Amino acid sequence: MKLLDVKERWLMCWLMFMGRGVTQAVRVVLGALMPFIAADLNLDHQEKGTVLAAFAAGYMCTQVLGGWAADRYGGRGPILLALGSLGMGAYCIPWSADLFGANGLSACLFVMGLCEGPSYPSMGTLLGRWIPAHERSKAVSISDTGSSLGSMLTFAVAPPLATLYGWRTTMRLWAYACLLSTAVWYVYATNGPDECIRISVRELEYLRQHNIGKAPHHDKKGRHAPFPYALFKFSQAWAVIIAHAAFNFGRYFVYNSLLQFYVEELGTSAVAAGQHILVGQIFDCIGKFGFAPFADRAIRNNPASRTKVRKVISGVAFVAFAASMAGLAVSYSVAAATCWLIVAKIASSAHVCGFKSNYLDLTQTHNGVLTGVGNMIATFASTVSPLLGGSLLDGSRRGWESMFLTIGLLDLGAAAFWCVFASGDGIDDKIVVKQCDSPRTVTEDPESIEVVSPAVGKARKSAAVV
Repeated sequence: MKLLDVKERWLMCWLMFMGRGVTQAVRVVLGALMPFIAADLNLDHQEKGTVLAAFAAGYMCTQVLGGWAADRYGGRGPILLALGSLGMGAYCIPWSADLFGANGLSACLFVMGLCEGPSYPSMGTLLGRWIPAHERSKAVSISDTGSSLGSMLTFAVAPPLATLYGWRTTMRLWAYACLLSTAVWYVYATNGPDECIRISVRELEYLRQHNIGKAPHHDKKGRHAPFPYALFKFSQAWAVIIAHAAFNFGRYFVYNSLLQFYVEELGTSAVAAGQHILVGQIFDCIGKFGFAPFADRAIRNNPASRTKVRKVISGVAFVAFAASMAGLAVSYSVAAATCWLIVAKIASSAHVCGFKSNYLDLTQTHNGVLTGVGNMIATFASTVSPLLGGSLLDGSRRGWESMFLTIGLLDLGAAAFWCVFASGDGIDDKIVVKQCDSPRTVTEDPESIEVVSPAVGKARKSAAVV
């Protein structure tokens, strides 16, 4: 008998919580340390924008390839590669900056982004392999809260550590955390229920009843299926992609530049600014866990309401985020700015029950590809965001106002597009129909597949003995 009766699907969610937390922490630590790095390397606004955009530029290049590989061969391997590479890259950042200045820093971050790119779509693939439809909001909220917690701890802890020990030592501490998480993932993560030797027969049968079956990469047809171009003929796929892009544009400007707003416009220290941003991150975490039970309950009670639930939640969230950007544009005190930051973070947190869960609603078989394309375009938006900020932020108040209002208008447009075109209905069957003339079938019905892997066989034999 197990010492702890842990359901394997939730263990995977908490592993993704850890993985998202560490990768996000390494990604945003640069924004938290930028005042220290800029002062040390004498960077101007344009150079800071270029450095902040370098990681995202590399990150978006491997999204689609990583998602396609995860759909074919499983998501565990790409995530292990991402975590290990991020840890090694973060350790080397101080050397790159010392040897080559801003250019070396940008080059190192670009390579780190290339290696980390497959992680997000791969996690989407793993969620699709493990989580039934009526548990997706909770699962996505757990995974995504790791990202919020990683950012929260980074902005709270990194500036004080950099003040005491320097930004180089602080960066290497984040590298050690990343390498430790790589070891944990290696030991506990699996590609799906049919590979997990720890899963109980009861949980396996429960997942089978909810159409969570054998992963396509475990048969010859799945490994050699063509790229699903037909996926992008559907307006609902573009609705989730555009929503993600608008979300990232505003989110990463807040992550990377709001600390500078507090320091330059509101007159606080970097440490004090990090503490105010921490308050926003706390509300972000609370919101993600707070919204998910209501969304999952509504879908469980009425599966036909899934489209309405997704549309209402993300539509309202985009409008609320736009209002918060307008509020920041007219904030002249730390208290007012922090209040509007809380509104922005609560609005952002609601999306775990909206467009972020909608990726899993639309497709299980091709989730890695859809998430990869969506996150690639969203990452491009997060690359444009600091570059645009670097050109608009000229040291004047007007530059900040222009940037905040630009983000707000973009979110209002995203809300309109989302509410018109989004859908919670799956499109895997429609893709099969469109590709039915092909001799290779892209999608198989999970209910028609008998799980016969050695891992599951061992689990069943153990359960029979007990």
